[in-house]
Amino acid sequence: MAARKQVAVAAAAALASLAVYAALLQGPAADPAAETLAEADRLYAGGSYTEALALYEEAVAGGAGADALAGKGEALEALAMYGEAGEAYRAALEIDPDHVRALRGEGFVLAIFDMADAGMPYIDMALEAEPDNAAILATKGYALIRAGSPAESLDYLDRSIAIDPTAPFAHNDRGFALYLMGRPAEALPYFDAALELDPDNPIINSDKALALGALGRADEALALHDAALEIAPGNLLVLINRGTTLSDLAEYEEGRPGAGPSEYHGMAVSHLEGLLADHPGNRAVEKALESAVLRAGG
Repeated sequence: MAARKQVAVAAAAALASLAVYAALLQGPAADPAAETLAEADRLYAGGSYTEALALYEEAVAGGAGADALAGKGEALEALAMYGEAGEAYRAALEIDPDHVRALRGEGFVLAIFDMADAGMPYIDMALEAEPDNAAILATKGYALIRAGSPAESLDYLDRSIAIDPTAPFAHNDRGFALYLMGRPAEALPYFDAALELDPDNPIINSDKALALGALGRADEALALHDAALEIAPGNLLVLINRGTTLSDLAEYEEGRPGAGPSEYHGMAVSHLEGLLADHPGNRAVEKALESAVLRAGG
């Protein structure tokens, strides 16, 4: 019996040694959360944002940490879910206050919610860490536009485009900056470059419509806003842009020799009043309406 027991113990020890040896040959055990995160990153890079978001959430649940939360924020940002994106970025920064992607993202979200001054330090921290990062440079340019400094944004947007000419919003935002500077004809090539990269993006289509409206090309501008709303029904930014275009068209008409008051002013105010009724208290709509009333002479 004792001999049998010794044989059994020896056999078990041998099997355990073989298992350890096999594990060493196979390398470290796979990390499911890390594998999920890598697949989410791949989907995000390919533009499959909804699918990427689901995997980022799975990676977060699996403990992938700040990288997964920042990726979740970027996917939400790409889907125009900015409030939720901000929550994800802030959660990432709670884990890692120096996380570059989360810093950029938090700065962007603050800028889009009309808090560009509050967002700028986050963007600057990210830019200090990665001064040649095209996405951070583009975000800095966008934040400057939102802060009322479109001319200052041009250098950052040009640097971003030079590093990564395939990013549509750097082209779009450069066009938007030129539009705000009263140079809509110069803006059009940038909008066209953005649309070549992302033809079905409702924001880019609507931003191009702004430039067309400022040039008095009413039919083209309004048709492009309509096309943007077909892509993204009810998109608030597109609807606000439509009101701005109506005011731009009014000023273009009134600038012609012998022109009287334009009916587009009333159309702009009416459109934005209806939008405010649907979105009471929304500051972006309120500001657009205040501008339209002022431009109408009210």
